[in-house]
Amino acid sequence: RNAPLLDNVSEESLRQEMTDKQQKVFDDLKTQSSDCPREQWFSVGIDIFHVFGADLGGKVFLYWSKPGKTFQPQSCANTWDYICEIAPDSELWDSHWADIMRGRSDLGARRGMLTG
Repeated sequence: RNAPLLDNVSEESLRQEMTDKQQKVFDDLKTQSSDCPREQWFSVGIDIFHVFGADLGGKVFLYWSKPGKTFQPQSCANTWDYICEIAPDSELWDSHWADIMRGRSDLGARRGMLTG
């Protein structure tokens, strides 16, 4: 699974593989920094799996992680492999993304709804 994950992918090529709902989640993801605590980065990775699946999700996870100051390609790929093992037994945690995937994205932007 690591080989395609380590390829450079453009935002345009990613978007071509996405549904409209996935594109809305992707737009929201791009507002979140991958320079966050490892636990948060990992948690977002699990949510990426739930929205995008294993193959496209791996590309999205890499694309989102890459700008991070501590980004290491092989570590990112290994983490994604682990996420693919455990994520099927978890649920989508991000309620805003869940609303988008259910077609309820008219509830307001995430940033306006967070209380800190």
